[in-house]
Amino acid sequence: MPKSSVNEAKNHRTDSTKKAATIGLGIAVSTIVLTAGALSGSVVAANAMPIPVDSPVATAVATQDNTPRFEAAVYIPQPSTYVPMRSVVTQTPNTPMERLLAKGTTTAPQNTGTGIDTGKPPVKKVRNVIEKKMRIPIVVAHSKAANDMHGRMPSLYTGKYYFPAAEQFRLCVAEREGMFTYSVRGGGGNNYYGTYQFSSAFQHGIPYMMAKESRQTGDGLAPWLLSLRNKPINTWNRYAQDRAFFTVLSYNGKWSGKHHWDNGRWYC
Repeated sequence: MPKSSVNEAKNHRTDSTKKAATIGLGIAVSTIVLTAGALSGSVVAANAMPIPVDSPVATAVATQDNTPRFEAAVYIPQPSTYVPMRSVVTQTPNTPMERLLAKGTTTAPQNTGTGIDTGKPPVKKVRNVIEKKMRIPIVVAHSKAANDMHGRMPSLYTGKYYFPAAEQFRLCVAEREGMFTYSVRGGGGNNYYGTYQFSSAFQHGIPYMMAKESRQTGDGLAPWLLSLRNKPINTWNRYAQDRAFFTVLSYNGKWSGKHHWDNGRWYC
């Protein structure tokens, strides 16, 4: 075969090899793009964008033996209106658990036993329960009822030292000692104060005892209770005197302070 024909044949084979390599690389890049789009949750066909002319489709990487190796650069189209799937879930909760988390509760959904998830917590939100327990003593301590200094009424204090079995005893003492008049002052030497007729010695000690409980329960009343040390007990409102009564009665256990009211015009 003439030398020129041999050269033409070699050139033809070389051109064919290059074209085949280019076609193979194009197929590999297309496969990578489609696979990456599927994994990212995007539909490549829907968000299709032409690959810019100046965008590299392959990058030459030098290996240890200085042989060039090509790595395809994956181009994932992301138009300006692209919204990640994670953001959609965050903005629009779709499942019962997501709705609960969006409301700020960590309580799991309740199963009613019928196999249907109602999406409602089995109990009240812990945060609301805690806030409610903290607010009640503050509200009651400064309520209109607390400032009513005369008349029979259930105990406004229902905290740590309160127990229902002692309520009848409290009412008996309040009637016997002060006729349900919280502002009264009397007794021997006119040194007994309030409807429970506390002596002046209690004025300084009881506020410390009540403030200790307040700090333990976190009801927020400790500063106010400590301020009562500088005021006669018959000027304390109804809530403070009811709380003082049960604190003294049960500070060291139920009925531990009952002896303070053993004597009187009648037995309680």
